[in-house]
Amino acid sequence: MRLGGVRTAKPSRVTAAVAAGVLVAVVGAASAVAVVVARDSRPAPRAAAPTGPPVTSPSRIVTASASASASADVVPWVDDPVSPPPPVSPPPTPKPPAPAYRACTAAQLSAALAGSQGSTQHVESIVALTNVSDVNCSLSGYPTSLVGIRADGSKQALRPDHQSFFAEGYSWPANLEPGKTGRFAISFTLGCVAGSAPDPSHAFTQAVVGLPGGGTATFSTKFATTCGVSVTAFGQPAPPPPDLTGKYPGLTAKADFPDTVVAGATMHYAVTLTNTTSEDMRLDPVYGQWLYPPKQAQFFKLNCGGAATVPAHGSVTYAMQMAIPATSSDPAKFSWQIPGSAEAFSGFVLHVVPAPSSSPTS
Repeated sequence: MRLGGVRTAKPSRVTAAVAAGVLVAVVGAASAVAVVVARDSRPAPRAAAPTGPPVTSPSRIVTASASASASADVVPWVDDPVSPPPPVSPPPTPKPPAPAYRACTAAQLSAALAGSQGSTQHVESIVALTNVSDVNCSLSGYPTSLVGIRADGSKQALRPDHQSFFAEGYSWPANLEPGKTGRFAISFTLGCVAGSAPDPSHAFTQAVVGLPGGGTATFSTKFATTCGVSVTAFGQPAPPPPDLTGKYPGLTAKADFPDTVVAGATMHYAVTLTNTTSEDMRLDPVYGQWLYPPKQAQFFKLNCGGAATVPAHGSVTYAMQMAIPATSSDPAKFSWQIPGSAEAFSGFVLHVVPAPSSSPTS
C-alpha cells in the first residue's frame, strides 16, 4: 500500500527452500529457537493520493534554474499550483460465492506442505490439499481442530486463532475437480518476549487438521507455538481486483533525483514520462508530489504548454521542483504521481542534510 503517495512495505515472499531452513531452525534447537526471516524490499500496492490542502511553492522558487534537470531536452517547470483532485474510489470488493459441491472429506484428500513465506519474524506454512478421488468436492471454512505432533511423537491439541499475518488469505471456496488442489496455511511468530528463548515443548514437526467435511488430514510441517499459532480458512485466494489502469493507461513515470538535498532549500529533479502504447498520448494532467516526514503534499499543473503530447513508444522529460522544509528528517520518503494513474508513479528515498550554519561576523 502507499499512504499519502508514499509506498509502505509489504511482507516479502520467501522461497520454499529458505523458509524450510527457517523452520528447521525453529524446531532444531532445544534451548533457543531463532527464526530469521527476510526483510521486506518490495513495494506495496498503491493507495489513492491524499486529499489535504495543497502546499503551494514559496515565491522564492522560480521556473527551473541551472540544475541537472534544466537542459534543452527538458520541458521547464511552471509554478502553477492547483487544488488536490478528488480521490478515486476503488470498486466494491466482491463477496465469495457459496461452495459448488459437497464438502471434501478426509478420504478424498491428500495433504502436503506446499511452501512457506516469512517476514518480520512471522512464518507461514502453506498446505496443499489435493482431491485424489473421482468425485468433485469443495474446500471452505476453517479447520475444526489442530493437533501438533512433536519430534518424539507426543501430541498436543492446539487452539489456533483464525487469521494470518500475510495478505494472501484463502477466503474463496476451492471447488475441486479430481486432481485439483485447495489450500490453507498455518502461521506463527517468535516476535514476542518469550520468542527469544522459546520452550522446546512448543516446537512441532507434524500437524493434524480437522476437515469441515469430516475426518482429519496429517502432514509434515515445522512450527512453534511459543508466541501463538493461527490458521487461515480452507479454499483459494480471492480473484484479483479489476485492472485499474486509471488515467493514461500505458503511461509510466521515472524520476531522476539528486542523491542529497538540503533542508530548507529547493530540490530540482526531473520526471520522464514514457508512452508504452502505439498511439500518441495527449496530456493535460495534474501531478502530485509528496514528502514524508514532515507530511507535505503539493499539486501542480504539468507544463503541457512546453510539451502536451508523449509520442507513441516515446518519452518526454519534465523539470520539477519542490521546497524541502527545514524540519525535514533524514531519510525522507518522496513520491511523484499523476493522481488516478496506476502506472505514472515514481518514489524514492531522499538523504536530507542540515542547512550549513552561517559563519559568525567579526
